[in-house]
Order: sequence, then structure tokens, then C-alpha cells
Amino acid sequence: MVKPDKALVRKRFARSLKTYAEHAFVQRSTAERLLFELRTAHGEKFSKILEIGCGAGTLSKMLYRQLKYRELFLNDLVEECSVVADKFRRCEFIGGDIEAISELPKNLDLIASNATFQWLEHLPDTLDKLADSLVPGGVLAFSTFGPQNAEEVSGVTGKRLRYLAETELKKAVSQRFTITCFHENIRKLRFAHPMDVLRHLKNTGVTAISSEVWTKSSLQSFIESYIEQSGEDGITLTYHPMVVIASKSV
Repeated sequence: MVKPDKALVRKRFARSLKTYAEHAFVQRSTAERLLFELRTAHGEKFSKILEIGCGAGTLSKMLYRQLKYRELFLNDLVEECSVVADKFRRCEFIGGDIEAISELPKNLDLIASNATFQWLEHLPDTLDKLADSLVPGGVLAFSTFGPQNAEEVSGVTGKRLRYLAETELKKAVSQRFTITCFHENIRKLRFAHPMDVLRHLKNTGVTAISSEVWTKSSLQSFIESYIEQSGEDGITLTYHPMVVIASKSV
């Protein structure tokens, strides 16, 4: 298991901001599912909203277009993401690591996040902080990734984030929230060559689990091992998105 290096995460995602929207189609479809489940379970009116990990604004645009709000706060580790907030009315950017920010906006009706919680080091503590910032009955809606995520890459490199399984994730959330929706699925992307997998990961910023610099020999070894472990499906990359909608327990 790899402990998230927040400085590296900041650097890699800042570098991928211009390419993220084009290549992160799994994250985009997960955000769409997140909004669908949220609106189905809790409607579309949320006076004060905080989005954690707004990035290039994939989920932010959906919140702006599909929900009715009075105030929208966008947070991200990458300060350059502040430009996203400039695109929306009644919107404020809060820069910094959500785990390190001591004061969050209070009396929030909704906290949303897409494809960010897998980078948290201390999920239970963060969930406590978020619960304290929500009004009674306030909603937490987020997506993260499960244990099968990028299993092909970790099978070759031996490096992976600590992805929580369904049971672990539900247990953590249920300490302060009542889960109203849980959804997960497995999606395999197909590529022509392992180098295409690496380019895809670079363009979406998710190479942030390792600062290792590729050499000619290590790159060749990665390619050969990736091809060797590939089955009948060919060169694939697995995504394991999980969507959680929950309301703060009164």
C-alpha cells in the first residue's frame, strides 16, 4: 500500500489540468451517476454546497447546472483550480488540503466530491469534520474507487493506494451518516499498448502514487510484464468506481 504524497498529488494534478477533462471519461460518467443518485434520493435544492476536490470542474459544472443553490464553495489541493470558481455565480474557492483545513463553511446542506476520497489519509477524521459542517439531515454525496481499481498496474508495479472495500467504506460512513444509496461497478478500458495506459494515467493525474522516474530498462520491464499478465481481453485498465449518498444522522 502506498501512502498518498500530497505534494506529489498537487504537482501531478496541476500538470494534468489541461488534459483531464478530455481523458477522464470514467470520472465524468461517475460524476453523472453521482448527480443522478443524489437528485433521485434528495432532490435538487441545497442552499449551501461545498465540493471537495473540484479539479478541472467536471462535477462543479453539473452542480451548477442541475442544482438550485444560494452559495457554492469549491475546494481543491491545487490552487490553480481557483479559475473554476470564476465561471460560476455565487461561488467561492477554498484552496488547500481538505484534511488540513481547520475551518470549513458551516451549516452546509450538501457536501459533494467526485474521485477524490481515495487520496484521503484519515477518512474517519475527515468524515467527522464534514458531518460537523453539515446541518442536521445534510447530505454527503461522493464517489471514490474500490479495491479492483487499476489492478493491472499494481499487479506489475506492486504499488497501490489503500482502496476500501464496500463493507469497510460503509462502516466508516455509517458512524455519522445514514446511507441512502450505494452503487459500484467495474469498468475495463481497453488499450492497444501498455504505453497508452501510461499516457492515459498521466493525462488524468493519477500517476501521483509514485515519484519514480522511468528509465529505459524499467519502462521496458513494465511493458513486458503488463503484456505478460494480460488475458483474453488484451491490454486493459480496470476502474472500480463507488458512489455513496448519505444524510447526516440527527
